[in-house]
Amino acid sequence: WIFEKRIDAPLVAPRMLTHGPLLATNVATLFVGVGMFANFLACSYFVQTPRAVAGYGFTANVLEASVVYLLPGAAVGVVAAVISGRLIGSFGPRRVLVGGAVIGVLGFAFVAVAHDHTWQLITAGIVINTFVSLAFAALPNLLMAEVSAAYTGVANSVNSIVRTVGTSIASASLSTVLAMFTIDGTNVARESAYTAAFVAGAVACAVVAAAALAIRSTPAARQSVRVAESEPNTTSNVPL
Repeated sequence: WIFEKRIDAPLVAPRMLTHGPLLATNVATLFVGVGMFANFLACSYFVQTPRAVAGYGFTANVLEASVVYLLPGAAVGVVAAVISGRLIGSFGPRRVLVGGAVIGVLGFAFVAVAHDHTWQLITAGIVINTFVSLAFAALPNLLMAEVSAAYTGVANSVNSIVRTVGTSIASASLSTVLAMFTIDGTNVARESAYTAAFVAGAVACAVVAAAALAIRSTPAARQSVRVAESEPNTTSNVPL
């Protein structure tokens, strides 16, 4: 960090990491990654839990978990990604990200209190995947609105790393919680551990919404491309 601040053409400009709107966007990205993997892993493990042993779960095999419980949400997520462009063009990426985060909170809150039936897990997965698709569509637009065209690649690369950090945190944390809190005499996680994971997902979505609301200087998506293209193509600093 100290070295990069002293050279004229840093690999990643330090101001890109500390500028308010960019920092808020990366914070939102971190927690989108947390929410995405909290849903994916918790749902996968939950539905494969043997009900006869744990008193919850659906005793699904890997194929059933993928096709019955995860595929519907993934399919709807693709549709949401397709229409996200129009939503961003009409309302701007910031509003789309806030709206998507609210949808994510509702999805996680629902599955935290209602997970006894198959349709409940499927419905929650559809809602949460809609949030993930909308968020991933909005975030690059928020980044491009804050940097020149010369820096869009660097900004998106840093953002991708941040997202990976978020998914890694969620994966490691969830695996640890499920291994620590087990039913006595078994290696099966307690139902409360999954409930806590879903609540954590809701909290992550709430943080995404808060971070998005903190982004004040971002223009609408239609204007963001023009702003980026109108900036001088320089590699010595980040125009903010």
